Amino acid sequence: MTMITVGQNLIQGNPSLTARVQGYLANQLSWQWFAPVLPVTGNRNFFYVYDFDFGRRLLTTKRDAGGKSPSSVPKIRTGTFTTEEDVHKTPVTKLELDLAQNDPQAFKGLLNMMQANPAMIVGLALEYRTAAFAQTDSNYFDSTNQVLSLTDAATKWDQPTSKPKDDILYIAKKLGLIGGVTLETLSIGVPYHVHLALRANADLRNQNVFTVPTNVENVTEAMLKSYFGCKEYKVLGAQRITSVIDAATEVNSYMWGNSVYILKRDENANQDQATDGSFFTPSRLGKVLPIARTFKSDDPEGIMFECQAVSCTAAGAPEGYGTRTAARIDNVLLNP
Repeated sequence: MTMITVGQNLIQGNPSLTARVQGYLANQLSWQWFAPVLPVTGNRNFFYVYDFDFGRRLLTTKRDAGGKSPSSVPKIRTGTFTTEEDVHKTPVTKLELDLAQNDPQAFKGLLNMMQANPAMIVGLALEYRTAAFAQTDSNYFDSTNQVLSLTDAATKWDQPTSKPKDDILYIAKKLGLIGGVTLETLSIGVPYHVHLALRANADLRNQNVFTVPTNVENVTEAMLKSYFGCKEYKVLGAQRITSVIDAATEVNSYMWGNSVYILKRDENANQDQATDGSFFTPSRLGKVLPIARTFKSDDPEGIMFECQAVSCTAAGAPEGYGTRTAARIDNVLLNP
C-alpha cells in the first residue's frame, strides 16, 4: 500500500506519542508491511502502471539501409486513488485524572491504556480493509494462476502428507511468468495459526534447515524463511471480534483468514512501487501513520487522545488490471 501526505506540519501531533503508537502498532498489525505507505500530495491522484509485456515482446529491431528506425510505445495504464480520513479519540475526564494522580502507577497505566485505544481502533480499521483487499480475487491480474486453493485434504499444511514448500514453489513459478519476479525476491505473510501449524509440519522437519534437533516451540521465522527460500517470512497476527455471545464470551478470528500471501514488497516504497503493480497505501500524512495527538477537552472536562490517518485502502494496479507481483494460497489448514 502507498500512502499520501499533506505534511505533518499541518497536524498538531505529539511526536513522542506518535512514536509510541507506531511502535505498538508495528508489533500488532501488518497492513503497512503488506502495503507500504507512500506519501502523496492530494486527496485524489493517479499513478502509472507499465504493462509487464513491455520488455518481453520480440519486435523488429533491424533497419534497412536508408530506412526508418523501428519504434514502439509501451502500454501505460493509469490507476487512481482517493484518500479518506480515519480518526478516533478517547477522553480522559478530569475526575479520572484527579483520582489516578494519587497513585503514580495507576496514573501511568490509565494514560497508556487511553492512549492506545484510539490508535488500536484506527489501526485495526486499516488492517481490516487491507486484509479484505488482499482477499479479493479481482485485485490480482490472473486470479486463476495467482490464487491457489488447497482442496485436497492431504495437501493441507497441518497434515503429515503436505508439502508447503512445493505449493510456494508452484506459485513462485506462476509469478515468474506473470510478473517477472523470482522466489528470492518474494515475501510470505502467514497468519499466526497457520504459522503454528507450519512449525510442526513433517516436510519442514525433514528438510535440512535445522543445525541441531529442534523442538516445535523453538522453530523460528528464520528457519521457515530458509525452508521456503524466500526473501522474508512474516507472521500476520491481527485478530478481531466476530461476535459477542455474552458479557464474558467473545468469538475471535484471525483477520487474514486461512490463507497465505506471497508478494513482492519494499519497505522503502516510492512511486516505482506503484508502477510495477505492487500494493501500496497512499497517505496524505507522510510516511508515519497514524498521527497521534493530545488536546484539552471541555466536554467532558479533561484531556483527549486522538489518532488520525489520512489514506486509502491498499492500492495496486488499475481496476480490471490487477497486480502481477502477488499471489494467495487459500484453505491451507484442514483445522484452522
